[in-house]
Amino acid sequence: MLSIEKFSQEVARRIPELLDTETEAVIKKIMKNNGQELTGLVIQAAGSNLAPTIYLENYYEEYLGGYDIEEITDRIAQVASSSMVSAPFDVESITSLDRCRDKIVPRLVNTNMNQHLLESRPHRNVEDLSITYCVLLDNVGDAAATVPVTYQLMDTWGLDADDLYDLAIENQLRAEKSVFISMKDVLKGLVDEESDAVDVMDSTDNDVPQIYILSNENKLNGAAAILDSTIMNRVIDQIGERFYIIPSSIHEVLVVPDRGGIKKDDLESMVREVNGSTVSIEEQLSDHVYVYNAEEGLKLAV
Repeated sequence: MLSIEKFSQEVARRIPELLDTETEAVIKKIMKNNGQELTGLVIQAAGSNLAPTIYLENYYEEYLGGYDIEEITDRIAQVASSSMVSAPFDVESITSLDRCRDKIVPRLVNTNMNQHLLESRPHRNVEDLSITYCVLLDNVGDAAATVPVTYQLMDTWGLDADDLYDLAIENQLRAEKSVFISMKDVLKGLVDEESDAVDVMDSTDNDVPQIYILSNENKLNGAAAILDSTIMNRVIDQIGERFYIIPSSIHEVLVVPDRGGIKKDDLESMVREVNGSTVSIEEQLSDHVYVYNAEEGLKLAV
């Protein structure tokens, strides 16, 4: 079995031979959310300044599980092909504020786990979280490509931190539609309406709190929906002026109405269990539970 370093080098050697266009493939270690360093296959096509990055850890796990490296590289080549664009990417659309003004949106990350990342990125602290920013580019293949906003890019635009925050929050409602839906409705969409599972969910149990999901339509970095005042006002109208927010991941949060009988410690135990079993370190947001109310906004639950 190859080590991940040797596996990555072999993939980088094979990929240019499988693509129709002249390309160069190189391996780079890339710092991601929560201090996670991933192995990126960076593919640079001749004549283009767009270089898609494909992360290889999951492919390496498949290799360790018995998949043939030829099959894996064939699939990586397909992903790479769908990520390439026919025309060179216009870098000017990033360095020119006029061209990307309406594509700047906020993101939420854990402050303590991203100290190194935050050194180069403008941010605003909210309790133990930090609001960062990115530029939403045109879709590349089946995924939305983004560029993080750095201090250097913010200075190029001639913005200060307050202007950047205001612009991102203003764009959020239009660029990333927030979604608020009950967990029961989500589960109903996954099972047959006639099944016993739905009958159980439809039964009334006053001891079981209603749980809602708050995210965006793409379910990518949707935890930032808590910054959307329009959707939060809708939540207040629907379930009351005070409720708990459970950070499921950077992609979504859970909302639980505060109707008595709910213990913060129980909710935090649930967060820690989810983080430890089902959410990757890169996608974790926080181990804490928050309270949101109409007057003060988001606060750590005490």
